[in-house]
Amino acid sequence: MLELGTYRLTPEQCYQSVSWGLAQGLTRVDTAQLYRNEADVGRVLKERDDGGAAIFVTTKISAQNLHAGREAVLRSLETSLQQLGKVDQVLLHVPTDHWESIWSTLHKEVTPDRIPHFGVSNFPLEILSQLDPLPFS
Repeated sequence: MLELGTYRLTPEQCYQSVSWGLAQGLTRVDTAQLYRNEADVGRVLKERDDGGAAIFVTTKISAQNLHAGREAVLRSLETSLQQLGKVDQVLLHVPTDHWESIWSTLHKEVTPDRIPHFGVSNFPLEILSQLDPLPFS
């Protein structure tokens, strides 16, 4: 299974690349708030006959929003959902000083019917090993 990443693509490049990739049969797209192209990915998904329902979409919460705290994270997720039309998986893009509380907030306040999967990105082993006590289901 291949996944199409959208880092460093301009809006038009993103739109063209995602359109082409999905036309070729790719079913997974990776974007992030930091990349500033969620709206372009969302435009492609919304133009599909199925509205993007068959595509697995991953996005990442930006470090800026993670540092700003709980309310900023929840607002940013609403923006991501509006721009993309759907989010199947959200990742904490980088570890922050209070990543544990953000992780906990996601599990408490975001229902699986809205965003079914959570994870982390760019976390070193010394932080990953701290994930054990946190809820994964």
